[in-house]
Amino acid sequence: MNTKPSYLGLLNAIAMGERNGAELFNCWSSVTTNPEVCAVLHTVALREAEHAVAFEKRIDELGFGVMPRIDAQHDAKMTIAASATLSDRQKLEQLKLIRSPNGSGGDVFDTMFENKDIDPVTGGLLGRYIAEERDTGRLLTGCHGALCAAEGTHVSAASPSMEDLAQQVADAGRHLADLVRCIGASLTPVAAR
Repeated sequence: MNTKPSYLGLLNAIAMGERNGAELFNCWSSVTTNPEVCAVLHTVALREAEHAVAFEKRIDELGFGVMPRIDAQHDAKMTIAASATLSDRQKLEQLKLIRSPNGSGGDVFDTMFENKDIDPVTGGLLGRYIAEERDTGRLLTGCHGALCAAEGTHVSAASPSMEDLAQQVADAGRHLADLVRCIGASLTPVAAR
């Protein structure tokens, strides 16, 4: 029997979150009428899907299986993504996909390497994931800025306040920590192969 790594819950939470993200961005890209937005969403959907598979593969390599978890907000997010009445700008705002222009307010990824037990293969995977997720944030924020400019809307007026962003990051960090604790406690090794 394999010893359960202390970071297994984190890997599982990422795999599940990225799987849901791929579904959301694929759905949204299928309904947008803006080719530039569609291109960004397609790139993001591919990244999310690849991340989901890569983390599931790493969990398997460690001798475990992904434990499915239900995201209580996923259906509501999918409704927003599939909406024919909301604009792409409104979807970005309602899904809270816009970053602060100066990056203040913290970063949910800052704490991922605090666990000193992470092995080199997993560390490399996490590093690439974090870099791509941060770039995805920049792509979506840039997309939002372009949509605001096309509508003649001020980005600052459409964007969440710094306090809102700081609260979102703090909430995301707490939710991720809760997920890691819950998932980590329930993961069991895959049967011997």
